[in-house]
Amino acid sequence: SIDYDKGWQEWKAGFRFLSKNNLLLTFLIYMAVINFLLNGPLSLDIPYLLLRTGDEKIASGLLALMSLGAFVGAGFVAMRGKIHRRIMVILIGGLLTGCMFLVFGTARQAWILGTSLFLLMLPLPIGNTMIISLLQNKTPPDLQGRIFSIYFQSGYVGSTASFLLTGKLVDHWLEPSVGSERWFVWSRLVGNEPGSGMGLLLFVTGLVILLL
Repeated sequence: SIDYDKGWQEWKAGFRFLSKNNLLLTFLIYMAVINFLLNGPLSLDIPYLLLRTGDEKIASGLLALMSLGAFVGAGFVAMRGKIHRRIMVILIGGLLTGCMFLVFGTARQAWILGTSLFLLMLPLPIGNTMIISLLQNKTPPDLQGRIFSIYFQSGYVGSTASFLLTGKLVDHWLEPSVGSERWFVWSRLVGNEPGSGMGLLLFVTGLVILLL
């Protein structure tokens, strides 16, 4: 049987540790927000690329470039081994990802879409590796399970909320607004055709990531 009381006590021990380590707590909150921002918008990749390119073969090729970016990033970590100044690497990767969201949300040409997707995904596996390494280094061994549990659970909650919110925004507000009188403010930036609502969401996501 599951001892829920013991599990709750272990969670509280993890939160007590974080409450005494403000920098680590701030870092976990920052990563939870970034995780929230990434998951929903990135789930728009297939419909967005299909609407932007109008060609299934081109869209599938661009998705392959997206996966290649993540693969190259993971390969870099494997070949590089130990990486110093992990927080700096995470933040620089966040800047690159944020900038590429701006490009991805406003681009029309397939080659620009593909390049932005490749560079957007490139730092994500690097950052994930740095996060795991940093938490292992900054947390006592007997508390690591609890801290990692808090980190992953906050990620799951953020991902779910991001998917729900993104779907609602795109289906019920952004895409229906494309082509309307009030849309002219955004038409020069993201266009005035189907998919432009998703483009605006991707662009704003990039702005928020850069601000964070």
